Amino acid sequence: ITTPPPDPIHYNVATCGFFVLNDEIISSDTTIYIETPNEASAYNAYACPTIESWDIHIREISTNETQETACTSYTWGDTVLTTSGDYIQTFTAANGCDSTVTLHLTIHNADLHEDFVRSCESYEWIINDETFILTESGDYTELRENEFGCMDTFVLHLTIHEPYSTVINAEICDGNSYTENGFNESQEGTYYQHLQTEYGCDSTIVLELTVNPIKETTLS
Repeated sequence: ITTPPPDPIHYNVATCGFFVLNDEIISSDTTIYIETPNEASAYNAYACPTIESWDIHIREISTNETQETACTSYTWGDTVLTTSGDYIQTFTAANGCDSTVTLHLTIHNADLHEDFVRSCESYEWIINDETFILTESGDYTELRENEFGCMDTFVLHLTIHEPYSTVINAEICDGNSYTENGFNESQEGTYYQHLQTEYGCDSTIVLELTVNPIKETTLS
């Protein structure tokens, strides 16, 4: 008497990424039949083998990478990031498996450029090839977008110095010389000294020199 083999035992498996069956790693959809011999027993008189049918469905685990550049901060989902680096978030995809996203983030910051300047009469302030002619003391601020899209701040603290001029009226007696303030003059007239201050301003000193004759006194 020949007894037909029993109907196989069916297993349906749906899992993410891979499935291990009898030490075998399965990474794609497949159907596997496994036949296991049996010895005769009171419950299996004809020693029919056990047959298993495995329908295995492998769901994809999604892995994505993205690269972003931002100024000052970057909002990723509900998270605000302010530092460059690699960040990982794991979501549950529509197929029920994990979806991993890696963000390679570069953060650029806005820069502050601050200068303290003293100048004579005027000052040329150059920002990114743009020139400003300034003639008054004060604090000046300009914003300029840099190559990364950040708004850099340029601050100038400027002090303007004006040219200096003074007139000295002096008298000497005939035969003497005036030797103060850089002069050495003995003749009546107007004399000039042209100097520069420490800030590059012209400094003019005008000497109006009068020479008084010596009065002779006759004693009798």
